[in-house]
Amino acid sequence: MNLTHCASKQLLGITIRTSNEDEKSSATAKIPGLWQNFHTNIYKQILQGTPIYGVYTGYESDYTGYFDISAAVEKDNNSDDAVNIRPITLQEGQYLKFTPEAIGAHQVPALWEQVWAFFSDEQQKLTRAYTTDYEVYYPNQEVELFIAIK
Repeated sequence: MNLTHCASKQLLGITIRTSNEDEKSSATAKIPGLWQNFHTNIYKQILQGTPIYGVYTGYESDYTGYFDISAAVEKDNNSDDAVNIRPITLQEGQYLKFTPEAIGAHQVPALWEQVWAFFSDEQQKLTRAYTTDYEVYYPNQEVELFIAIK
């Protein structure tokens, strides 16, 4: 992981509201449906572009509360007048960038485990901002996770 300054970026995508607690059960999990809908009905038909972003905003509190998650692409050559498509802004600021140790199907959950372990360590001095966090999915299967810090 490394500290980086990210510029603001304009995206378009679809959004749901959920919590980490809801995502623990397949009966209440919404994130798999968001990505299924995005890839099947939105990305292939309306929005296109690489990379693809998973954006976390609208935090109710911290990782225990509700938040919004969006599946999105950059706004270039895409229209936001389709049903349920909305503009999403990646906020400019300081982020801690996490990268997986290996490419594979479980790299995103492993990255989030790194985040939770890092921020639960009382020895480190950085604090999550809970403003805008995001994952970037590249065509070569690589993923990066950016966590906003204060």
